[in-house]
Amino acid sequence: MQELFKNIFSLTIDPAQRLYWPFLISSALVVLLLGKKKAFKDLLHPSSLLDIKILSINLVLKTFLFPIILFSSFSISLPLIKAMRSVYPLFQGFESTPLNQSVLITVLAFTLNDFLRFFHHFLMHRSALLFKLHQTHHSALVLTPFTLFRTHPLESLMASARNIISLSLTIALTSFLFKERVSTLDILGVNAFGWIFNAALANLRHSPIPISFGPFEYLFISPRMHQIHHSSRPQHFGKNFGVALSIWDLAIGTFYRPNRDDLFSLKFGLSTSYDKEKSLQATTLKGALLPYFRTS
Repeated sequence: MQELFKNIFSLTIDPAQRLYWPFLISSALVVLLLGKKKAFKDLLHPSSLLDIKILSINLVLKTFLFPIILFSSFSISLPLIKAMRSVYPLFQGFESTPLNQSVLITVLAFTLNDFLRFFHHFLMHRSALLFKLHQTHHSALVLTPFTLFRTHPLESLMASARNIISLSLTIALTSFLFKERVSTLDILGVNAFGWIFNAALANLRHSPIPISFGPFEYLFISPRMHQIHHSSRPQHFGKNFGVALSIWDLAIGTFYRPNRDDLFSLKFGLSTSYDKEKSLQATTLKGALLPYFRTS
């Protein structure tokens, strides 16, 4: 138990995580300023407590997987670099100022990673088999910042593989495009754009607080847009798969900006009929992780 609390605490002091303590504090202040302090009660909901149990399982998995992920990224990037150079043997890399190069690779890394996360999420919904795993995330009856980590261990492993691909492609493209080593623009060691996105109330994406970005929602996924993605109403299914950027949803027709009627009495979960089985799935570890092996 002590090790579990230690692992969860480590998320709050890691600037790369949404649970980084300044992000949590800023989100909590917004909740209080909006007079929505009742949202804090959701942290004690049985569904929210299950989020933490599943998080603990995935933390153990990632502890063992992290060295493999790092090793695999460099191993995969090397043949990718060789392949690109064999296709374009005369290309010697762009010449530009160090700042321009850093900005370009920072934008490229952020956009590439965001697209892969969007595409992975899209596949989890479009494949009946994969959605059996993704249901773990959508079975949550309340949304809190911990719901982000409510993923089936098999889906978590898939996400780790996706991260390997993303990092490998970034390393390969950086080495191919520029003559000299280029470092990304970062904030506290994290991709600057990714850090800014997490700082921009990303924790409230998994909350009942419908924050809007106004017209910027045509570029970025706002908290209220992701809340619609978790809605139990059938008319909201298959909307807003994006993580940070909404341009991918715009491109494939799944972009949706909610109105007042959409947000009125919004409920979360797998369906509008909160039957006994759905409730069990949302509040017990066995219910959340084991039903996916059924054929029905």
